[in-house]
Amino acid sequence: MTQGSSNSLNSTAYSRVTEMIHLDIVEGRLPPQSRLKVNELAQRYGVSPSPVREALQQLQTEGIVVLLPNRGAIVRGVDPIEFMHMMHVRAAIEGMQARICSSIADSRLLDTLERLANEFRDGIQDGEPQARHETNRAFHRAINTADGSAVAAEIIDRVASIMAAVRRAWPFGQTRLAAAAAEHFDILEAIRAGDGAAAEEAARLHVLNGLADIV
Repeated sequence: MTQGSSNSLNSTAYSRVTEMIHLDIVEGRLPPQSRLKVNELAQRYGVSPSPVREALQQLQTEGIVVLLPNRGAIVRGVDPIEFMHMMHVRAAIEGMQARICSSIADSRLLDTLERLANEFRDGIQDGEPQARHETNRAFHRAINTADGSAVAAEIIDRVASIMAAVRRAWPFGQTRLAAAAAEHFDILEAIRAGDGAAAEEAARLHVLNGLADIV
């Protein structure tokens, strides 16, 4: 095997392991404060230790894993005050991105947002929380990346990963799900109308209402 082929395989393994550890944390199979031992994870995912170490480094930058000197890695716990601060930051950023989106959204983006808003609303009764989570994430990501910048989306993704883990312990109730679906349409209609102030306020309140539901 050539050096280039070896590097490609290592990169593929690293990406795959990063995704699997991330999913196991978000879905609660690796709960907060649990130890992440490299050799055990390597055996769990059927890879060598090297991509596991790289994956843990990446997940530390995303804020869901903590690497402790001479103690290895643990799944990050959630401090209530810190979580509230993060959600307020997320609300501000999502509001800003919705305002920007309202000034640049074209018919294709509006059609995408409408489809995703409908899918989320219609999926409330289907009992598939993971599919609903992905639809919700796609809706927000379409708005947050409309300006072509990855910076806001990267920050929001970090908070969203922690939010998803919190929601494993305190899931949405039907009342909040219905309200969230309606709020998606509020955001969409403000963007469609080109009303930046209304779009910003709707997106900001949407995040803060989710926080209030948890609190």
